[in-house]
Order: sequence, then structure tokens, then C-alpha cells
Amino acid sequence: MFRRNARAFALILFVSSLLIAVPSFAITKEFNQSYPLQPGGTFELQNVNGTVAVEGWDRNEIEVRAVKIAKNRESDLERVSIDVQAKPGSVSVATHYPQDEGVEVAVEYVIHVPHGARVEHIGTVNGGLRIAGVEPLCDLHLLLLRIAGEVQHLHAVAKGG
Repeated sequence: MFRRNARAFALILFVSSLLIAVPSFAITKEFNQSYPLQPGGTFELQNVNGTVAVEGWDRNEIEVRAVKIAKNRESDLERVSIDVQAKPGSVSVATHYPQDEGVEVAVEYVIHVPHGARVEHIGTVNGGLRIAGVEPLCDLHLLLLRIAGEVQHLHAVAKGG
């Protein structure tokens, strides 16, 4: 019981930290969808800019909650897409930015996956990552971030000044 309350508290803190960061970014658009996933199914996510939280839960579905946050223009929100490929045994989420164009949009994800799901790949370039309540974590590819959770394999590259 204590562990469940601690996880809920940690998730509340995480979401609260996202809300504190929002004032510097004035324009948002939400994405909320759920997809069925068979027991033992796989999940992967590729993000570019923004925090990712993955939390296990007791349902046989994946819930994807994302908030696109634009710094300057509302039109930038439409230029960044969230592409979901959902099959009975796997769900893949990818954030796509326009090629060779500077778009100041962050996408903040909160994902719920079944406890028995295999989290195979989580990638992000600029943002934090929190994973709790799922096993095993197979492959994380991250740049410029904070990590919380147990990891079997980690490939991290730090770039920047």
C-alpha cells in the first residue's frame, strides 16, 4: 500500500513540475488516447524534446497522454505530430518534427502501460525520463536528461556545453 501511495505521490510531483515549466511556454495542445495491448505485449516510444513518464498499471491497455507545448506560435503545434502504431501485441509512439526547420515545441508524455508489458525502447533527446512499475526495461537511448528507474541496458550520450 505504501509503495502504491509513493508512486502516486511521485507522479503528482512529476506532473506538478510540468505545470511549473509551462508558464515559459504559452500555447498547448493535448493528445489523449488508449490502445489495447495483449499480456506480454511490447511498448516503445521515441521523443525529441520533452519529459517522458512511463508508469505500470493493472489494465490491458496503454494510455498515452501528451501535451504539446509551443514557445512562440500556435501553428508550430500542428507541425509536430504524434504517430501511434497500435497492434494487439505492440504499441509504438513516435514524435515527428519537420525536417530542417527550427520548431520550438516540447512534447511531455505520461504513459500508462500494463505491468506485464515489455518496455523495449524509450528514446528522447532533450528531457527527463521516469519509469516505474514495469519490467523489464530493455533499451533506453537518451540525451541530456535525468533518469529514474531500474535499467537493464542504457546507452546514453551527452552533448552540449
